[in-house]
Amino acid sequence: MKTILVVGATGNIGKEIVAQLARAGGVNVVAASRDVARAKEQFPGVRVIELDPDRPDTLPPALQGVDTVIQVNPMSPVMAQQARSLAQAARQAGVKHLVRSSLMGVGEPDLISEAVWHAEADQAIADSGIPFTLLRPNQYFQNFISARNNQTIRSQGFIALPLGTSRVSNIDTRDIAESAARVALSLGTEHHGKAYVLTGAEASTMEEVAKVMGDAIGKPVRYVAVEPEKFQQGLLGAGLPPVIVDAIQGWFAYCRAGKAERVTKDAEQLLGRKPRTLRQFVQDHVGLWR
Repeated sequence: MKTILVVGATGNIGKEIVAQLARAGGVNVVAASRDVARAKEQFPGVRVIELDPDRPDTLPPALQGVDTVIQVNPMSPVMAQQARSLAQAARQAGVKHLVRSSLMGVGEPDLISEAVWHAEADQAIADSGIPFTLLRPNQYFQNFISARNNQTIRSQGFIALPLGTSRVSNIDTRDIAESAARVALSLGTEHHGKAYVLTGAEASTMEEVAKVMGDAIGKPVRYVAVEPEKFQQGLLGAGLPPVIVDAIQGWFAYCRAGKAERVTKDAEQLLGRKPRTLRQFVQDHVGLWR
């Protein structure tokens, strides 16, 4: 039976990958996390192991007996170093397939900083000598879910982001996770050496997002297009490191430039169905905003 290790298991995408694999059955799922206690609470019935990408000594025990690794990195300027350490340990452990969640924008001109970080990490995986698959998703719908967004939608009837009037082909994290699970569970080599750009089936403006939210909760929701400088000050005021704030700002600038509008068929190809729509996402989460 194949053993699949999910690195970054407790994050937005990682937790969905673990859930997808656990539901699939016929596979040994291992959830790797820095915080073992949190992961055990989050994934009852799933084997949990400590793995800290910044501590190479935690890698060999976590990779023992593993056939496939799915890596999900948090946003960090050191993700390339983490990917190199993981790839080296995976090669020594005899891992047969590396699957990495990356980012739309990698390999494009005028790279934003987050895409540069992901590009270097992708290259580390590609250089490992292990068969690999790269998934490069667009912005995901779940970015609209936060304590602050939920509160302002419920109490004040608005959602505020620095996306201007741009269209973005947002994708659901559940579809990213299912794509990763299907690639990891594949018995052949059809996905080896491939990079898939994952988008939703349609591109929406934030005004359209707000309208669908409003229709679902039965009261108007408006979109407030925050000025980038004001948004930046809010992030810094919340205590985020400047390097991370700059990366977030770079992503929103990428979207405002219209670069995140395109729709690909890659997710549909991997899923065997259309990705979830904006309306489906909102219906599934409407209770957060009522």
